[in-house]
Amino acid sequence: MEELNIPTRCYDLTAMDEASRQKVYEEAGAVIRAGGTVVFPTETVYGLGANAMDPLAVQGIYRAKGRPSDNPLIIHVADRDLSGIVSEIPPAAVRLMDRYWPGPLTIIMKKDPGVPAQTTGGLDTVGVRMPDQPAALALIKAAGCGIAAPSANISGRPSPTTFRRCQEDLMGRVDLILGMDQSRVGLESTIIDLSGTVPELLRPGAITLEELRAVLGEVVYVPSATLQGDESPRAPGMKYRHYAPRAKVTLLRGTRQAVQLYLQTRKDEQTLAVLIDADGLDQNPTTSWSGTVFGPDAADSDPSVVRFGSVTEAAREIFETLRWADDQGYTGIWVEAVAETGLGLSLMNRLKKAAAYDVVEVKE
Repeated sequence: MEELNIPTRCYDLTAMDEASRQKVYEEAGAVIRAGGTVVFPTETVYGLGANAMDPLAVQGIYRAKGRPSDNPLIIHVADRDLSGIVSEIPPAAVRLMDRYWPGPLTIIMKKDPGVPAQTTGGLDTVGVRMPDQPAALALIKAAGCGIAAPSANISGRPSPTTFRRCQEDLMGRVDLILGMDQSRVGLESTIIDLSGTVPELLRPGAITLEELRAVLGEVVYVPSATLQGDESPRAPGMKYRHYAPRAKVTLLRGTRQAVQLYLQTRKDEQTLAVLIDADGLDQNPTTSWSGTVFGPDAADSDPSVVRFGSVTEAAREIFETLRWADDQGYTGIWVEAVAETGLGLSLMNRLKKAAAYDVVEVKE
């Protein structure tokens, strides 16, 4: 990957008063207007932003990530005035904006001719969202333009949900990194395509397929695994290897008892097990487990098992857990699969890509 050697400035917004934050937003907005790159927090994951209307600035995003330039970017906005970004706003988009903006929902619409091809991956459509994070909105307002922003990581790696992970990946590759709290959602935004005759869910996220159908009626889910050969991706994350740590990820689908029995004969000290109590409660597991139950921030230096108490918790923490496993030197990660409904569909979408679709059906 190309060495950039950019002198990166970092600001921890959590340690600042409001006046100091505003000065940082003004500085960051000036960087965006000048064609630079700024990492910023959102409620989903951290984003790597540049002026969406500046082709050269957008190329800076691709260089920083080491990412192919045919992958479309999402334009982040601070209000619902989309003039100059989309050619028209369909009625279905208005209903979704009324319900979910600001929030973790990206809507694909027909683009305005003024949006550069570099931002849309050469497509005639563009994805737009209004983040539900005060720092992100303040940055967009200070910049005075829509900000094109994928996740703030090296392409293919797990998306960053903390300031520290952004620094690990992008120091020396961007102009500015703004840090705040850990992202509260933990998965990238839901992406729905409203540019055709039938709404299509291209990437599930915190806004679930069931919730979209409750607002719009018919919505078709288009799994990214159906993308073939040289077909152009219509949304981020549809074509290239994504979300993967260095450790090999394998998904285990079966009952809790079957999964634990399977692991007892195969797990070793070089592998990590991730268990997910999909119902929010571990219902009397029938197989004992000798490993340590912990969270990624626990002090234990040699734990065996990560156990999440719900799918929501797993979604929020999964990317950090995958990165943490690499920190610890694990060579393999076994992850318990969950039902692909509600938020489980979104979580499994990310995990399948991290595992390169390696799913083991475990029988009792």
